[in-house]
Amino acid sequence: MVWKKKVPDGAFDATAVIVDGVVYVGDLDGTFYALRLADGEKLWTFKTEIGFTAAAAVRDGLVYAGNIDGMFYCLDAKTGEKKWQIEAGAEIDGGPNFHGEHVLFGSQDATLYCLDARSGKVVWKYAINDQIRCSPTVVEGRAFLAGCDGKLHIIDLDAGTEVGSVEISSPTGSTPAAMGDHVFFGTESAIFFCINWKKEEVAWTYQAERRREPFRSSAAVTE
Repeated sequence: MVWKKKVPDGAFDATAVIVDGVVYVGDLDGTFYALRLADGEKLWTFKTEIGFTAAAAVRDGLVYAGNIDGMFYCLDAKTGEKKWQIEAGAEIDGGPNFHGEHVLFGSQDATLYCLDARSGKVVWKYAINDQIRCSPTVVEGRAFLAGCDGKLHIIDLDAGTEVGSVEISSPTGSTPAAMGDHVFFGTESAIFFCINWKKEEVAWTYQAERRREPFRSSAAVTE
């Protein structure tokens, strides 16, 4: 054991993010922490009313994080000072991602939000037919959303419009992993998909022969 951090009234459900020797993570009682990686020393905290289950993201000295109350925050990475916030219509379960000067996140209000990363101004919003629980995967100007409406959505990030979708037969909250022309993720019906996103078709699927439990974690992919 190198160190441990125990919070008095909460618990940690969100994945920690580590950047430049600092651990950024929110807890379930509504406190967001910046901890020194070397020894766990608290550098700063930011307090909200409701807790965090989604991982944060850090870029250009700013921390972005959404909470269970549907609030999405931009904080100064060094001080924890709030730069701006925006309210979504429901809980935020997935971490943010970036495209150019924009930050993206999804919400249980079934909407993908694209914001100016510096100001928080809404650039565009795109709604699907059910909750978004995954993080948006970004490749070649496209965002991939594995939705609770039983579809993989392919979104043009410049226009904020859907350019294609693939039926996946059941809901999922898993963030797609991407490599080349393919994305990979599992669903609540215990089916794991490989989808060719350029052809907008299923390349292959896998389902275990025994004990068919849902896939709820994100895949990792290498050559």
